[in-house]
Formats: sequence, C-alpha cells, structure tokens
Amino acid sequence: GFVISFGLKKYKVKNLEAIVILLLSTLFLSFSITEKLGGNGFLAVYMAGIVANTREFVHKKNLIGFHDGLSWIMQIAVFLALGLLVFPSQLPDVALSGLAIAFWLMFVARPAGVFISTIFSSFSFKEKAFISWVGLRGAVPIILATYPYLQGFEKSNLIFNIVFFIVLFSILIQGTTLPLMAKWLKVESKSKDFKGESVIASPLFYHTLKQFYIEEKSRVIGLSIVELDLPADFLILLIKRDNDYIKPTGSTLLEENDMLLIQCNSENKYKKVLKIFQIVKE
Repeated sequence: GFVISFGLKKYKVKNLEAIVILLLSTLFLSFSITEKLGGNGFLAVYMAGIVANTREFVHKKNLIGFHDGLSWIMQIAVFLALGLLVFPSQLPDVALSGLAIAFWLMFVARPAGVFISTIFSSFSFKEKAFISWVGLRGAVPIILATYPYLQGFEKSNLIFNIVFFIVLFSILIQGTTLPLMAKWLKVESKSKDFKGESVIASPLFYHTLKQFYIEEKSRVIGLSIVELDLPADFLILLIKRDNDYIKPTGSTLLEENDMLLIQCNSENKYKKVLKIFQIVKE
C-alpha cells in the first residue's frame, strides 16, 4: 500500500489509463506473493487499499471512481454466481437452526462484539446499541460461506444454506427496522428546515484570501500540487496562467509565473507554507 502511493507520487505518471493498469498489476502482484507465502491474498489487497487511501497521490479521485465502478461490476457477477448456488426449496430445512443462530448474533454475539470493541470510544450507549442492530449487510458473509465448497467439505451445502438464511433474515428484520430503531433510540440525524426563514447572504472572509506568484527558480516548479503535502486548510482555489484560469487538482503541475489564489485561515501556517514555495513577490 505504501509502495503504490509512493510510486504514483514519485514518478508522476500522467496517463490515467496507464495508472489504472499499473495499480491493478500491483494489486495482482500483492495477492500472488501473499498467497505464495501461505497468507491470505484477499486480506493483503484489502490492507493495501486501506494504507494507500491514507496518502495523497496523483489522480486519486479518478482512481477511486474507477474502482467504485469496478466494484459494482464485481457485485453483479457475485450475485449471478450466488443465484446458481441458492436453492430456495432447501431453506426451510435449515430454518430452525438458522433462526437460532440469527437470534444469537442479533442479541448476544454482535452486541457483545460492538460494546467490547468500542469500549474506549466516545459513542454513547444508545449509539452503540444502534450499531449493534445494523446486522449483516451485503454478500460478503455468503461469499465466505462458499469456501467450504472449494475445500470439498462434507457439510458445505448445509453451511452455505444456513449462512444464506441468516443473512436474508438479518436484512429482512434488522435492515427494514433501522429507521424505526434510530427513532426509538433517538440517534437519528435531524436536518434543519429553512422553510419560511430568510437566508442572509454573507460575503467571503476576504482577509483569509491571498494570492502570490511562483517566482523564477522556485523549487515547486514542475511539481504537482499533491507532491507539496500542503495542510488540509491551505487551499489553492484557482491558478491564473498567462490569460487562462485553471481549476487546480492534485495532478496539476505548477509553472513559473503562475498566480495562485489561496484560502488559509491561519496566518502562521500561510507563512510557513510560503517557505516551501520560496516566494518573494506577493
């Protein structure tokens, strides 16, 4: 995960299509090496994604959008595969044991897991209770239940049917009652209603807006914005280059004589960042 973000940031690959291929290749490599070493390739790819997402690199937003679309395609494929494995006529045979396990998960196992894992968190008792009621979502538990099939276990079909029944029961009971439970526990978010109220237009805090030019020999020339590791509240709103106005993104490369429009609340932080740009003229 660190290599992915560092490599994309270091070598400035401008072509998005090439970055997509490079990223997928890296993930396949991570999966293969981990499996070869006797580990879990799926977990390795999952952890790599978490680590990479904590860092900034070029085309990150575009890559997230690409993977969102790819995940939808994979979900469609997953549900098609599940449709070939599920036989509704077999579910009544596992209903009794499925209900017993489902109630155990709903009222004992999941609440215990949530309350123990959030013992040092700032969540209130009602918020923890609501998290406990969310239950199982999506097809991941069902996909994991297909693993016994792959290993050829004797009771693999029974395991799969029980897990499928539990997930289906959780969706029908817990999923449909979430709004009611949020209202009962008083943890639902309340949006402000502005009907009948006059909205007062307020001007921008112009004293936090600043502009400066990138001077000759500045070390930021040729670097992308994401490579500067700017503070989160130091925002480059607009770049004027010759007679053009550019909407900056993380992959935007800075050039000599660019005029930058900056939004920054902290004067000290603004001066500190200026040293990175080595700006004289302002």
